[in-house]
Order: sequence, then structure tokens, then C-alpha cells
Amino acid sequence: MPRPLSDVLEETPRKPSDLLAGQISHYRRQRGWSQRDLSNVLAERFDVTIDPATLARLETGQRRITVDEACMFAVALDVPLEALLWPLDEPEAVSVAPGVSVAPWQAWEWSTGNEALPHGGSAAWLEAERILVGCGALRDQALWAEDARNESDEDYRSILKTLAMMLDDARGNQISTEGIVPAEVLADLEKLNIQAPRRPRRRRST
Repeated sequence: MPRPLSDVLEETPRKPSDLLAGQISHYRRQRGWSQRDLSNVLAERFDVTIDPATLARLETGQRRITVDEACMFAVALDVPLEALLWPLDEPEAVSVAPGVSVAPWQAWEWSTGNEALPHGGSAAWLEAERILVGCGALRDQALWAEDARNESDEDYRSILKTLAMMLDDARGNQISTEGIVPAEVLADLEKLNIQAPRRPRRRRST
């Protein structure tokens, strides 16, 4: 018979909330900050009050950390959110869900959309992965275009054509591209009137 989630999580070792608490403490100490220092940063940066005693409870797992708080700590410590979730310098397996344990690097690959968990990879996963990978590829192409602005016109135009096609694909899939492409590159696309090439229409089978 299924049990209450709180009971199951209580028995789950090295779950995300446990790891998050430890990683916040790790990166705080790496910065050379005391709990009072981090408390002051949170107050100055976000106008929130989390006293050192509360931080101690958070870092020792006595108080759960919400997703909102996790993001805030990542910003305050100036580290990627993924760095607070998975201790990639440790070999011991982590529990991404009750009864689902994998190596930290596998957890990282899963949460970033690079690789499904064992026995995963459903159509839903593949669709979400496609969006994440597409956004990453678009960003890489945009940065490549920014670096190539001083190259020959022919090379730059070729890079911009590929970028235009990727932007068209993203918009066609209803993915927001706001802020992905540097403003100068967007201006060049408009100035040079570079658009995605039209794809041949598929013939309907009769």
C-alpha cells in the first residue's frame, strides 16, 4: 500500500533537498563567507531576512529549501543552479526520486536534458529534450555569429543564414527567442535582409 510522501522522503538517502543543503554550505565556505556574511548578502541583494540561525537549519537539512529559495541562493552565491543540486566531485550515487538512484553526473545529464534516466526516454522526454537542445544550439550559433562579425562577408552571411533558419525553427515550435541573439547580430540580420530559406513542401500522398 502506498505510503505518505513525507515518510518515503524521510527514508530516501542523498535526495535533492539533502544535496542542496550541503552544496549551499560548500559554496558559501568556498567564497570564504560565514553564515552571517551570506545573510547580509541576501538582505542587501534581495531585501529578505534570513538570519544565520535559519541558514544553519537550512544547511543541515533541518528545514527544507523551496525552489524559489534554491534559485535565490544560486544567484547570491553566483553559481549555476545545477551546481547546487548535484555534487559532481563526489562518486556516491544520488536519489533523483524515491527508489531512483544514479551517479551525480547522470543526475546532471538528466536535469540538463542531455540524457534520459535508465528506462526513460519516452515521447514526452524526447520533446522536452528537443526544446532544450534546440535552445542551446541556437545560443551557440548566436555567439558564433557575434564572434564572426569581423570575418569575411561571405563567411558571416553563411553563419547568419544558418542562424536565421534556427530562429525560424524555434519560433515555429513556439519557443521564445527573446534575448538569445545579441542585438548587433539581430540588427545585421535585418540590415542584410537575411531570412531562413524556404523548405520544399511535402507532397501529400494520394
